[in-house]
Amino acid sequence: MCQNNALDLLATCPEGYAGHCEGCGHYTVAFKNAMLLFSVDDLLFSDNVLKNRQGMWRVDKALPQGKTWVLAPPDNNLFLAFTSAEFGLISDCCTEDRLLVEARRIVRRAA
Repeated sequence: MCQNNALDLLATCPEGYAGHCEGCGHYTVAFKNAMLLFSVDDLLFSDNVLKNRQGMWRVDKALPQGKTWVLAPPDNNLFLAFTSAEFGLISDCCTEDRLLVEARRIVRRAA
């Protein structure tokens, strides 16, 4: 994400947002205190991962703050933990973001 360019917000939820940086072309997904940057292909793939719960597992005993879902992104040393409600919020936000990205692609092709 460029520091000098405005972020185009594509989707928001109570705990975060998804946006696009026109300067560098990256997509940003921010949720609580985590901010992840994606290329368009990685963003579309991550929405599929969340939708199908790939690379995720549910823990038997809740982690602190009631976190029961763990997501293992491609980074080996990073794990993200969510409550079921948080998981629903970030999943919905990413789906909304994906739909807007796909709609923009269709409009660009038609122009």
